[in-house]
Amino acid sequence: MLYASMAEEIDLVPFMEILLADGRRIVLPEITGRGTMEARELPSMDALTDGVFGIATPDPTRGSIVPPEEIDVIIVPGAAFSSDGGRLGLGGGYYDRFLPRAGNAVRVVLAFDFQIVPAVPMGVQDARVDVILTERRMISCNGYYLEEEV
Repeated sequence: MLYASMAEEIDLVPFMEILLADGRRIVLPEITGRGTMEARELPSMDALTDGVFGIATPDPTRGSIVPPEEIDVIIVPGAAFSSDGGRLGLGGGYYDRFLPRAGNAVRVVLAFDFQIVPAVPMGVQDARVDVILTERRMISCNGYYLEEEV
């Protein structure tokens, strides 16, 4: 699962284009109600349309809802992150409610290094991430094991 990035976030469009060209299945979040979101399949880049808050989302007539438990990797947005997997989101709690429904999906952050801070405030309802990738480093959070290919 990817997301349609906003101006201040890392641009994920090239990543989406590469994955689609490779025949990969891509899903993006779709706001479905107050505080709730689902994952909707993106069949092609021309299927993007303006969604809630002006954030691009797949056209509902062209992509189906994908059950969260079918997702393997979730690229998670946010404003700040800590090396223990803490995440300061953008205030809606959408991902905090969605991530637990995704079972064993690996939660990955693509961020700028300046977004990594010593600690972020975390409540019991806040979902943590497994891996943080920046332009300078890779952080494995909470002992999450990354298998390296040789």
